[in-house]
Amino acid sequence: MSTVSAPPIRPASRSWDRLGVLLSGLCAAHCLLMPLLLVLMPLHGAHALHDAWHPVTAVLLVPVTFRAARRGASTSSTGLLWGGLVIVGLGLFAHDLVGEIAGVGLTLIGSLFLIAGHRCNLRCSCPAST
Repeated sequence: MSTVSAPPIRPASRSWDRLGVLLSGLCAAHCLLMPLLLVLMPLHGAHALHDAWHPVTAVLLVPVTFRAARRGASTSSTGLLWGGLVIVGLGLFAHDLVGEIAGVGLTLIGSLFLIAGHRCNLRCSCPAST
């Protein structure tokens, strides 16, 4: 009986998922901590930092998610990655329409999807033990 093995995953490919977990975690931390910082430091430029964070995050998340999803180790990881990116995007653009709390909630949910997708990619790309 022959077994078909998956092609080996290059370490550079796994780096995209590690970077994705880091960026998504930073995004979630931003969503949770920034409201507190805005209350504590209203005169120290926290609002400018908050406004600048969203475009920077989007510029970083899109290519990292794209690269990780292209090599998706499983259908579920690819679905989590694309779904997470869409939900984060909705959160970023919807907070002006539906309110800050709903926008933060969507962004947090999307970040969790992204983290789960990248972790699934990392877990599924580990070589099988024989």
